[in-house]
Amino acid sequence: MLTLVRPDVYKLEQAILEQNLRTIFQPVVSLKTSTIIGYEGLTRGQEGTPLESPLALFAAAEQNGLSTQLDRNCQRRATSLFAERALTGKLFLNVLASSIVDEATTALAITTFLERIRIRPDQVVLEITESQPIVNFANIKRHLETLRSIGFQIAIDDLGEAYASLKLWLELRPDFVKIDKAFVSGLHEDSFKLQFVRAICQIGQFTNTLVIAEGVETEAELLALRDLGIEYAQGYFLGRPAEYPPTNVASSAVKVLASRRVAVLSSAPATPVYSSRIGKLATPLEPASAITTNESIMRRFTADSNLAAIPVVVEGVPVGMIRRARFVHEFARPFRHELYDKRPCVLFMDNDPLIVEAATTIPALSELLTDSDRRHLASGFIVTEQQRYLGVASGQALVRELTEMQISTARYANPLTMLPGNVPIDEHLERLLGTAAPFVAAYVDIDYFKPFNDLYGYRDGDEMIRALGNALVEAVDRSIDFVGHVGGDDFILLLQSGDWETRVLSTIPAFENICVALLTADDLARGSYLAESRSGESQSLPTPTISIGVLRIEPGAFTSAQEIATALADAKREAKKVDGSSIFIERRKRGVEPSITVL
Repeated sequence: MLTLVRPDVYKLEQAILEQNLRTIFQPVVSLKTSTIIGYEGLTRGQEGTPLESPLALFAAAEQNGLSTQLDRNCQRRATSLFAERALTGKLFLNVLASSIVDEATTALAITTFLERIRIRPDQVVLEITESQPIVNFANIKRHLETLRSIGFQIAIDDLGEAYASLKLWLELRPDFVKIDKAFVSGLHEDSFKLQFVRAICQIGQFTNTLVIAEGVETEAELLALRDLGIEYAQGYFLGRPAEYPPTNVASSAVKVLASRRVAVLSSAPATPVYSSRIGKLATPLEPASAITTNESIMRRFTADSNLAAIPVVVEGVPVGMIRRARFVHEFARPFRHELYDKRPCVLFMDNDPLIVEAATTIPALSELLTDSDRRHLASGFIVTEQQRYLGVASGQALVRELTEMQISTARYANPLTMLPGNVPIDEHLERLLGTAAPFVAAYVDIDYFKPFNDLYGYRDGDEMIRALGNALVEAVDRSIDFVGHVGGDDFILLLQSGDWETRVLSTIPAFENICVALLTADDLARGSYLAESRSGESQSLPTPTISIGVLRIEPGAFTSAQEIATALADAKREAKKVDGSSIFIERRKRGVEPSITVL
């Protein structure tokens, strides 16, 4: 954190008073229409100075009691430049809690200023940030209701960065919520992030709140957000922030949004956690006592930036919790150290923390938190065993555990290959059908697998299935193609790649290499081995091969995932009629004769 000595305060005040700041604007984009619906005004300090970074600028202002003044000047500057540059749509403004309740920013003063620069209140969205702790929700809510009454809209910024923002959503009922960029980065490859974004999208629909995803930087992230139903987004891939921002969405982003491609989303392994108890989330943490000084608490918070809270325990029984945000905020005020350093920490303790017995099930706690104060999700809660202190647990750990529970109940992945199972296969098929996009479906099956498994043993049998799964994943373009494991030795490919035929054909020599690694040299040379038939008689059977049934699916050819599954099974049976590894391609409803490739 940037620390300013007293002589630098004058320079900081001068920079703020003279508005020696830079304002840039980043487009906020509709993913449905590929148009810009507004801009977020962002503040930077003077280039080449220690205050260029907004984090450093606002940290310095906070340390010197200038946060509200700086925040107010940033808002006025962004609003004036928005009008001066004739930008259209909404103006999204970051606002500190202290600015909202500041007496200098009355509704009358705000409307008078906006009238002078010819901006209507209904063009402005106030983004509430958590860079300052909000202690008095009732006061904030009252001021925001006044601003809403004259036309302003409200947004919650960086949802997910701190779980207290869930309480903000509950209390303020905003018009917009912005998902923090940490949950957007790589979300197509992270099942936890996907689950979080899905949940936020569903809550937004239920509460009539518009959702904006921040930090979109790649094509895959944008495609995933579009397919998840997120309505709005911002980020470098859509439009970079600038003093004179673009008036159109980046052409590369427009191309992605207009395409009929469907995002390939990560699936999580099934992990049974139905009986999981809160005790598994508890982390041992040295508690404070009733006589621990505030100075000692501050040293611990300073030494560990990840420490969110410290429990207070008396004779083994927890009595309170010291939460970092409130404690640090209190000691940032003038003369606090001199007055309170040597005094006991219970002065700044939360006397009513959430205390949960280790034997409590995770679903039971999630129900408890529905009606409980959501602040417990921000800095954690205390876990006890027979009412004695055991440790602390974080809200994030709880959310992760609940997410894994939801995933496990959906049977999302095959435990042998960890590839998506039947539920995500059907979901992806339905999404492909819903977009009316052409694609190719392929059913891959190992021939004569059971005799091989019986003769060589289940370990080699499992290894053959795992290796085939890996070969299929390597053959496709994982950014747009989907590989699923139906079960046993059966796999599904859902391909949007233009060179799909080459990719599918490549799996046959890849499987031959798998056989070379697993079968004996004699069996490979003969191309067969003696195995026991179902009737118990010894017979000669071919070594394993693969059969692949392929459907080229055009818009309107099928109406459901079940229809496709049935047609694929038929195509696979046709491929199996041919000796050796083969591919049967059926061009459904195209008036073209099916073709068979034999290798």
